[in-house]
Amino acid sequence: MRFRYEAIRRGRVAVCQMAVLLLTPFASTAPTGKAPAVPATLRSIQEVFRLDKNHARNGYPVRLQAVVTYSDMEWGLLFVQDETGAVYINVHGMAESFPVGARVRVTP
Repeated sequence: MRFRYEAIRRGRVAVCQMAVLLLTPFASTAPTGKAPAVPATLRSIQEVFRLDKNHARNGYPVRLQAVVTYSDMEWGLLFVQDETGAVYINVHGMAESFPVGARVRVTP
């Protein structure tokens, strides 16, 4: 799955393309009964976490804005947070760096 990340910095937008290997929670929070309806586009981290295992494998498009809470480009680590939660994104091999506190836009 490929996503475009835009770092929003002082009126300028730095755009780069990268492969995202993980934008799903480590464990599903959905109950074992009927899974909730999945929106056509995931617009918050909470919506990502609501996916059950079967839906998480489908690669739904994601469009959200978040703030970088931790970034280590050498190890390919990026953690972002929005008002609904936080998630890890594997950005290994990406040249762009995102400082803590940078606002980013995640789009397909």
